[in-house]
Amino acid sequence: MKRVIALGFFDGVHLGHGALLKTARALASELEASPAALTFDVSPQEEILGERVPLLSGVEDRKALIREEYGIETVLVLHFDRALREQPAELFFRRLITEFGAVGLVCGDDFRFGRGGAGDRFLLRELCEESGIALRVVPEVTLHGRRVSSTLIRSLLEGGDLEAANEYLGHPHRLSGTANPERAAGFPSIRVVPDSGVILPQPGLYDALLGDERGNRFAALAGVGEHAVVSRLLSGGLEPLPERLTVEFLRYLGE
Repeated sequence: MKRVIALGFFDGVHLGHGALLKTARALASELEASPAALTFDVSPQEEILGERVPLLSGVEDRKALIREEYGIETVLVLHFDRALREQPAELFFRRLITEFGAVGLVCGDDFRFGRGGAGDRFLLRELCEESGIALRVVPEVTLHGRRVSSTLIRSLLEGGDLEAANEYLGHPHRLSGTANPERAAGFPSIRVVPDSGVILPQPGLYDALLGDERGNRFAALAGVGEHAVVSRLLSGGLEPLPERLTVEFLRYLGE
């Protein structure tokens, strides 16, 4: 299959990532190919630096957001381990063609790849020209004079500014995790424990939506604690309770 692949980690799938994904769809249409995105199961920064990097979204949420917000069904997930970290830039590029059928690539202007981050957009352009592969380099996206980045959005969430975080994301912040019934303040509630490595917003109470794997959404009040989200449904019901739920944070109501 011929593919145009957007390259990145896509943590949170924010407006900057959206520019890559929209460009991939447009280029795929030009080349009569299928648009795709490539991400990794763990943060490359975590593997390279050897320190924990808090995430805005796990793999499944990234895949769902790429599909739902930008209409790209194919999300390629590579296992980022020592072997991939040590892979020369040229070999990584060849894999995109031989393993994934790349006829076009899309990246940001700060994209790095290959051992030691030796590859950049300039090397990628040379390799693409030599191989007859189309390349689009997307400049950084800014909003309110600030570069849209996962780091910025993470700091906004940790500082309690959900409204700004959602604006830079381009959609409500969301996370998924395992679901268990419990009682909170005398009301039947659902406890959602997020996937490993995914950060929670600032503790407090939020207007939210709970979603199941069938795509159903239910209005809820979500209380964020230190390690979990405890939600009470305001309408509808989840019968039977699924093993996993998604929480979308719409508005911060206070502590």
